[in-house]
Amino acid sequence: MCAYDKYLSHFQTCSDCKGKHANKGDKNITSWLLDSGASVHFTSALSDFALYTEFTDENRPHTQTATTVVPIQGYGTVFVEVESTSKEQKTEVRRIHPVFYMEDLNIRLFSMGQILEGGLNVYGDKTKLVFSEPSTNGGGFIADTISHMKGHT
Repeated sequence: MCAYDKYLSHFQTCSDCKGKHANKGDKNITSWLLDSGASVHFTSALSDFALYTEFTDENRPHTQTATTVVPIQGYGTVFVEVESTSKEQKTEVRRIHPVFYMEDLNIRLFSMGQILEGGLNVYGDKTKLVFSEPSTNGGGFIADTISHMKGHT
C-alpha cells in the first residue's frame, strides 16, 4: 500500500480523524495533503478549479509516480478559504496557481517545495499547519481545514 493510500485509509478509519472534514453548511470542505515529495500542486477534481486550461495532446506533460508515468491533463487556479491566525479569527481567500489536474490521482496535494519557494514559512503540530509570510512575525493562516471556494475568480 502506498503512502497516500495509507493516509486515506487512516483518515477514513481513525476515530480521532474520521469526519473532521465533513461538509459544513454550503462550504465544500476538502482535504489537501502537504507533500514534501510533490514538485507541484495537484488535484484530481475538476470542480476545484475556478480557471482551468486543458493541455493538448501535443503539449501534454507527464509525471512519474511511485509505480508509473501518468499524463497531466491540465492546470489552473484554485481558490481556498483558510482560517486566519489574527485575533478576529476571520477567514481569508487564497489563490493557488498553478495547480495541475490528474484525473487518476486519489488525493489533493500541496507541494511543500512550491509553498516554500513562494516565500511562505510552514510550521505546525499534529492538529494544524500554519503558513505565514516572514514579515508577519508568525501571523498567517491555518490549514487545519481548507474550504474550496468554487467559482471565485
